[in-house]
Amino acid sequence: MNLKLPLSFKSFSRKRLGKLFLLVFIVQIFVFCSQCNIMQISSSNSPFLGDFCVYNAVKNSYKNDSYANELINELSYYYISGSDALGAPDGVFSRIFSDYSSGLITLDMGNNEQILDGTGDDFNVIAGQGTYKVKVGNNLSQVFVDIGTAEGNQSFDLAFIGWEEARYIQIEYISGLYTEIDAIEAFYHNWIENGTDSTETNTSLFVLSSIFILISIRFYYKRKKSFK
Repeated sequence: MNLKLPLSFKSFSRKRLGKLFLLVFIVQIFVFCSQCNIMQISSSNSPFLGDFCVYNAVKNSYKNDSYANELINELSYYYISGSDALGAPDGVFSRIFSDYSSGLITLDMGNNEQILDGTGDDFNVIAGQGTYKVKVGNNLSQVFVDIGTAEGNQSFDLAFIGWEEARYIQIEYISGLYTEIDAIEAFYHNWIENGTDSTETNTSLFVLSSIFILISIRFYYKRKKSFK
């Protein structure tokens, strides 16, 4: 029985098919890494510290916790070790300083993990030395709202500005040699159902669909050989 096949499949050999599998796998790895933002780099030139680069490993592994998940590099400057302000307090501080202007860091509590307005104070800034200003926001393209100024550990209440929730926390240097920030802890926060979010779901669907396509190509190739 003679079966006409598209030229692209007729010219396939096992070796070429193997190369195709490897290529698709490499593309999947690059897409996965870009979605997870495994590492982000910010740099600054400062007469106070000299030329340096700060490597911030964005910790997207935090789910359904009370702490900040990610450093927003585009809205953070004049700081050292910004990733040390992520996750639970551990006594290791991110430092914010002043150069041409007051430095600041912008922290994301996580998608669907916003701080909620509850009874009394809603979140705590765990800090070391230095005076700092705290601002909150829900949209990175809009102006953040000032909720207070403090030194050391300090709790804040969203009701003070009439808000019901806040996803982003911005800490701005005010005075001192530098401002030290260890963590942001929410007393009340939103909860991701089933411990997952849309990014995880989309990544899983992408991988599964890619595997299905590869299996289909392999199946088609085997059927093609059976008609020879």
